[in-house]
Amino acid sequence: MSGSVRLCDQAAGRLTLRISQKRLRAGRLRAAASSTRLVELASAGCRTLGFRFWVTGKLAGPGRYVFAVRASDAGGASAAYVASHRTRR
Repeated sequence: MSGSVRLCDQAAGRLTLRISQKRLRAGRLRAAASSTRLVELASAGCRTLGFRFWVTGKLAGPGRYVFAVRASDAGGASAAYVASHRTRR
């Protein structure tokens, strides 16, 4: 899985990304995982962050794979979730 997300903030500093992954099959949740990642913005404005990883373990397999990212800044402001999905038969 690879892609990118564009992050913007009014001030330089640390952003926290909450990344959640889940796999659904026949409308039922089969596996889920979540993690956090810290990103530093050297200056105010926007930055594009690329990512690449393998879908492994219980998340791999047939069904609908959903990947979602949400960013929060040091002040506690959060962005809406950005989600992407793929279906594997």
